Amino acid sequence: VRDKAVVSTQSTGTAPLVSHLLQQKNKISAAEWHQVQKEMKSAHSEIGSKKNSRLKKQLEELKQNFTPVMQRQIEDLQSPGTSNWLTTLPIAAEGFTLSKQEFQDALALRYLEPLLNIPSKCGCGEINNMTHILQCNRGGYVSMRHNNLRDLTAILLRRAGCKDVEIEPHLLSITGEELPK
Repeated sequence: VRDKAVVSTQSTGTAPLVSHLLQQKNKISAAEWHQVQKEMKSAHSEIGSKKNSRLKKQLEELKQNFTPVMQRQIEDLQSPGTSNWLTTLPIAAEGFTLSKQEFQDALALRYLEPLLNIPSKCGCGEINNMTHILQCNRGGYVSMRHNNLRDLTAILLRRAGCKDVEIEPHLLSITGEELPK
């Protein structure tokens, strides 16, 4: 019975404590307690490693059934820092706030869900879908991403003490003129 108890507790990392209990020790020295804690930490680490490798293997098996787009999305979601935007404090002065619609859109993009409340056709005439929206130069999202990065870069450069930082001006639209070739 004792062997079974020790074997079953090894899977939970409590084997060192069970060993002391089975020996029916009334007191444990500081050195022994330190050793027990060290052994338990090692056991928990080993258990965690085994669990991680098992889960990675399961994920790789599941990925075989996914489309290439979904496989790429899963790899992107596993990258370090991909969830930081979810835990960032919503500081308006820093531009870290999202409207309800922006938050819903961000979640939809993250989980490959269709975007809600978008026009069926883009300004360029193509059918709107997530891929088209993120790539079309006429639809506005490419420009919005560019402008957000441009503005953030300018703000950070000004804070760093750079002088004469200016944001590029908007181009005037062409109204029927033809430019020389």
